[in-house]
Amino acid sequence: MKIISKIKYFFDIFNILIPSVTPKELIFFVTARCNAHCAHCLYKKQVDDQTRTSQELNLEEIEKIAQSYGRLIKLSISGGEPFIRNDLPEIIKIFNKYSQPNIVDIPTNGSLPKIIEKSVKEILRITNIPIIEIQLSIDGPKGIFEKISGIADHYDKIIETYQLLDAIRQKDERLKIKMNFTYVPENKQYVEPLVHQMNREYKFDRLQITFPHGHHIRNTVINKLFYQEFYTLSKKINMEVAPPNLWDFHSLIFRAIKMLRDDFLLKTMTHGNMGRFCGAGKKIVVIDDIANVYPCEVLWQSIGNLRKHNYNIKTILKGEKYQSFKKKYLGKNKCNCSWGNIALDAIIYNPLYWPKVIFNTFKIFFFHASKKNKT
Repeated sequence: MKIISKIKYFFDIFNILIPSVTPKELIFFVTARCNAHCAHCLYKKQVDDQTRTSQELNLEEIEKIAQSYGRLIKLSISGGEPFIRNDLPEIIKIFNKYSQPNIVDIPTNGSLPKIIEKSVKEILRITNIPIIEIQLSIDGPKGIFEKISGIADHYDKIIETYQLLDAIRQKDERLKIKMNFTYVPENKQYVEPLVHQMNREYKFDRLQITFPHGHHIRNTVINKLFYQEFYTLSKKINMEVAPPNLWDFHSLIFRAIKMLRDDFLLKTMTHGNMGRFCGAGKKIVVIDDIANVYPCEVLWQSIGNLRKHNYNIKTILKGEKYQSFKKKYLGKNKCNCSWGNIALDAIIYNPLYWPKVIFNTFKIFFFHASKKNKT
């Protein structure tokens, strides 16, 4: 990122404090098509529905949505497997034109190396978005991971994808590569050694673990996990895993924020009171591949379909269904979950947390700078 882009990136972040009908973070599920079969997937019901493909939003419809949406700080592209859509660069170009996001985050199962390489190159070529983050996921050692995902040679394909992306990153520092490990009952004892292995062998801008969320997996996955164990491990990883570039303040700041997120989630999950802080529909909103709008990707309660509202999300967010949702779920002792995005937003949107974020950022920086000097 050139110096002018860096300055613009940091100053634009203050847009989060400007009131807006539309949330500054949008999660857009661009497709339900996927070549993996993960049981813990929060979009599993939609992925298993073979009728959805013919109903997928097209580029013309997506442009109408972006035109009326307004300013974004972060656009998260999700699925299914987002890179299955061969028009993914055009989708991001549309939002770049109308919503000017600072960050575009794309989680991928990483099983389509050449397709991902081509698409990422094109996204970087046709947009001027300051940060493009590609999030890969390995959910365990090779055999366990491939059993979870159902994709043959999945582990090797992800490593190939990383290597192709790393070559692009060396030419364009707007590209960031993350590695995520979803903490599930099948892999929790393998997560820590795998994180350290990845840290030794590759240069990920961030390595992180995430706690699963989703109403439909509460009994089969979430209730089999102990959040305190996850919290301890996640905090340790965020502090101790060496960053490849100490001067990459975007990655350092988000690592610092995630340390606070872990504290925040531990408190809210212990006291059962996430609803008091939840910004579902206010700070973050979800659009699925067939134009339904959701305040929350844990509950999956639609508050309207964009095709029935002239593709204008503002009319939906001002409507009665969202008001009913807020009354039922947002507020003290009304709802509780482990959705990390909500906890992150509760920190990012509250300036009272910013001194702690800055403190954690410098804490991480000097911790690793001193280790580097000793070696």
